[in-house]
Amino acid sequence: MKFNLKHIITAATFIIGMSSCDYLNIVPDNTIELETMFETQEQAYGALSTCYEYMPNWGWLNNSMSLAGDEFIVRLDGGESGNPDRMPGEKLMKGWNSAQNPYLCYWNGGKNASALYVGIRYCNLFLENIDKVKDITDEDRKDWIAQVKILKAYYHFYLARLYGPICIVDKNLTPSASPSEVRLKRQPVDVCFQYVVDLIDEVLYDENGNEKTDLKDDRPNEFLGMVDRTIAKAIKAVVLLTQASPLFNGNAEYYSNFKNVDGELLFPMEKDNEKWKRALDATKVAIDAAHARNKKLYKYNADGGANIEFFDKDVWGKSEIVEYCYNNRYSILDPWNDELIWGYSNVGSFDQGTFQHASQCRRPDNQSVSDYSWQWLCASYRMGELYYTKKRGTYQ
Repeated sequence: MKFNLKHIITAATFIIGMSSCDYLNIVPDNTIELETMFETQEQAYGALSTCYEYMPNWGWLNNSMSLAGDEFIVRLDGGESGNPDRMPGEKLMKGWNSAQNPYLCYWNGGKNASALYVGIRYCNLFLENIDKVKDITDEDRKDWIAQVKILKAYYHFYLARLYGPICIVDKNLTPSASPSEVRLKRQPVDVCFQYVVDLIDEVLYDENGNEKTDLKDDRPNEFLGMVDRTIAKAIKAVVLLTQASPLFNGNAEYYSNFKNVDGELLFPMEKDNEKWKRALDATKVAIDAAHARNKKLYKYNADGGANIEFFDKDVWGKSEIVEYCYNNRYSILDPWNDELIWGYSNVGSFDQGTFQHASQCRRPDNQSVSDYSWQWLCASYRMGELYYTKKRGTYQ
């Protein structure tokens, strides 16, 4: 008994002595404290970039729903076609999806998707701490706050468009949050859409409806792709148009039994035509804003025929459809052209897995060299059958 008591007293004395040792307060390596993320404007800019990092990327075929349709034929070789982590949009169409591990799950970032709720939490983190930065101008601080609010609204909208009723995360939870606070309920779709619109309006207008200028409306070339006022107005128009669509507006046949845990209907049962009016008004505002910045439908600059491909020179100026094809094609290929409202600045034209990399033809002078032209993506035969010919109607 004495032996045990002696050792207990010795151990207790040792522990008490250790409690005053400074070396126990060392922060582990590779740990970033929250305060250091907002010490300077340069560090805060890194936090702003992180908020953009969760933007869904439609250009990367292995990280988007771009192939979730019947318009394309993709790689059929076993190493790619049979790989569950490649071309997830195509796997959706093949019926490979499962509730336990869904493809392109933007809710939690599963199967190649962006984790949008993580992105929303980063946005909240940014908004909670940007006022701590001391060496930033008031103009930049307001602009950055406005950008992040629009991103936060867009991420909520993207989730609502995919999943309907979602959990609204207006503020981050604290470590001391109760279980009831942690278990957020999914909100009715109209509540979700209104939250998004209200957040955008908070950036664009003051309490009297006058337009605010916190969010800049012109970006230098090195900052193209960052949110501006024209982009914010365009997003609002798309949000309201989506809310007015039959998918979310009075689809009682499909959603009459879709309720939350409290028995509340998550979709409106009656069609509301006023939603179309709100969408129309927002679209007009967005178009006017785009026109004010000289944005317009793209028209290819043929330069009198000098910029026309050799195989089209004989028909240029004689065929309206050829001119239409050039306008349509180069509205996508011509970077930062007049038609583009919100461009993605991280496009990798030569990176494997992009649309361009997958679909462009190989060089005619050397077919054996891929030269970033893998041509494994093409239109399906069904899409060819949809074309109309002048003499025979549909193409057979």
